[in-house]
Amino acid sequence: MPLVGVKFAGVVWVLLAGAACAQESQPGYAQSAPDSRLDPISQLMELLDEAVVFLNERLPFQIDQSTRLVAVSREGRTLVYQYQVERVSRRALEGHAAVLGRRTCSNQQLFNLMRIGGAVRYSYELKESGQRVVHVITLQECNAGAVAV
Repeated sequence: MPLVGVKFAGVVWVLLAGAACAQESQPGYAQSAPDSRLDPISQLMELLDEAVVFLNERLPFQIDQSTRLVAVSREGRTLVYQYQVERVSRRALEGHAAVLGRRTCSNQQLFNLMRIGGAVRYSYELKESGQRVVHVITLQECNAGAVAV
């Protein structure tokens, strides 16, 4: 399954399609168990590092006319997606949190990542101003219904 480009409101679909692609293209990525000799946190870090390598091999990726996924990284237990946007207001990006949360919580790979202690952060840089808008999605938000699916 290729990475999918959609309108701004569906910006998260690039990462969702990427996760599905990882599962189909590289069974070891989504299917293999982490090294059982490692403690749970080390296992989580190992999974995150594998995801970062896999996704960065496919970047940068133009999602739509305004949005480009430029990098994926890991900061501690958090998988960080870094986007660059142009011709989109800060207000529109800030209003995107609920949709982003619902889609993240309903994605099986990302939900499972959060169930074992991870989190997902979306960082949007407005190209014109350099300002950043950041959304962090954790299992607590999914379970609390703040981003009900």
